[in-house]
Amino acid sequence: MFCSKCGQQCDDNATFCKNCGYNLKQGAPLKGGVPNNAARKKRNSNLYIVLVGFAIAVVIAGMLALILWLTGVFDAKSSVVGTWTRSDGSISMEFDDKGFFQIHEESETVTGAYAYDSQTKTATIFYDRDGSPAKKALTLEADTFTLDGAQYQRE
Repeated sequence: MFCSKCGQQCDDNATFCKNCGYNLKQGAPLKGGVPNNAARKKRNSNLYIVLVGFAIAVVIAGMLALILWLTGVFDAKSSVVGTWTRSDGSISMEFDDKGFFQIHEESETVTGAYAYDSQTKTATIFYDRDGSPAKKALTLEADTFTLDGAQYQRE
């Protein structure tokens, strides 16, 4: 049996709890299971472990975000974001700040995604034109880049 006051396991023939001295005969000790106090302590202990784990995860995520922010990863796309026009004016490309772009030609618009590396100033674009997936790289130099031999200028 267990003491209903402190949760200590006691001998079935004991009159008093050996831990807290509670009168087991007078206070209706719990038989078989763990008393509510012990269960509550166990639940509180589990909650504490979960909260500490969550706090550690938040701190790690914050430190990672700070490192990424300090290294310029979050603003990496900002140098490619905007509208770019081919030197002959036949094509324009619009890059948004969420990693998507559109190619506007005279007769069609193609939508795709891009990834930008701020250290190498290289954007890799991914798109599908007429069922043919394409992956191309372009390197920024100031306000220009070259793609498929054509020069593009930032508007």
